[in-house]
Order: sequence, then structure tokens, then C-alpha cells
Amino acid sequence: MKITIISSVMAALCISACSTTSVYEKQAEKARVQAIAVQKAAVNNMPSWYVNPPANDANAIYATGTAASASLSSAEANATNIALGKICNVLNSKATQTSNFFQRDVNGDTHEVSETVIKTRCETANITGYVVQSREVVVDPAGRARTYVLVALPLGLANTTATAQQSDRNRSNAVSRAASAFDTE
Repeated sequence: MKITIISSVMAALCISACSTTSVYEKQAEKARVQAIAVQKAAVNNMPSWYVNPPANDANAIYATGTAASASLSSAEANATNIALGKICNVLNSKATQTSNFFQRDVNGDTHEVSETVIKTRCETANITGYVVQSREVVVDPAGRARTYVLVALPLGLANTTATAQQSDRNRSNAVSRAASAFDTE
């Protein structure tokens, strides 16, 4: 009789343990399916100009970027900086970018803490005058804004911002040199 009761208790514990594992397996599977859905949505919602950006030519360098965040402005800034980093690479310059992200899921409630320190700085190239030529925002299945951007860096005289800055520097240098040219010591 004792053996039957002990066997029944052991069987119940074993079934209970199996169902506990099953709950966690279901949670893991649910998270995996959701992650796949987010990635599929990102792929399915890609604009055609993101998939096939314009080719670089003598007038401009093009690059795409994408980022997702609960904050629309963060998604847009991160996507733009990713594209600028790609432009720096095309110009054979080192891009400095740093980003920290923490996400915690508790019982299906997601808490997101994002610290973004992305400032794209090209070490040896000037990216002044870049233009966000195209921008598209979609909401992913997780409810976050995913931003796609196409950034263009006009080259040479087509880059009116950089040309104007260079003209201002040249003018300032000329004024400074003219003033010192007549200094007598």
C-alpha cells in the first residue's frame, strides 16, 4: 500500500515537473515566434530604395540605415547615424559610434532602457552637407517605430553646404592674413 501511495505521489510530481517545463518551453517558443514576426515585418516593410539604393556616382555617395525604438526620434537618429557611418567607410574614414541598450521582459511586460551615444564623426573625411533623401517609418509587431533612411552626401560643388563653409573659411583666412600682412614689428 505504501509503495502504491509513494508511486502515485512520484508520478504526480513527475507530471507536474513535465508540465512546468512545458510552460517555459511555451514561453520560449512564444518569444521566438514574436522575434521572428518582428524580423519578418522589418524585411517585408523595407522600402524599395532601402533594398536597392542608388549607386554612388561623381555627384553623391548614398547609404541606407534602419533602426527601431519605442521613441520615433531615437529610431530616426540611430538610422541616420548608421547611414552616415556607412558613408564614412566609403570615404575610407573611421567612424566613431557608441550605443548601449538594455531590455528586460517580465511576464510579457517589456521595459526598455536605451542609452545612445551615437555621434558619427569621420576622422579624415568631411560629411558636412549630407541630406536625408528618403525616410519611411513603420510600426513593428512589438509596437516600436522602425525608421528607414536613405542618406546622400553630395560631392564637390553639388555640396552647397560644404562649399559655403569652405568659402567662409577662405574669406576668414584672407581677412586674417591681410591684417597681419601690414603688421610691422
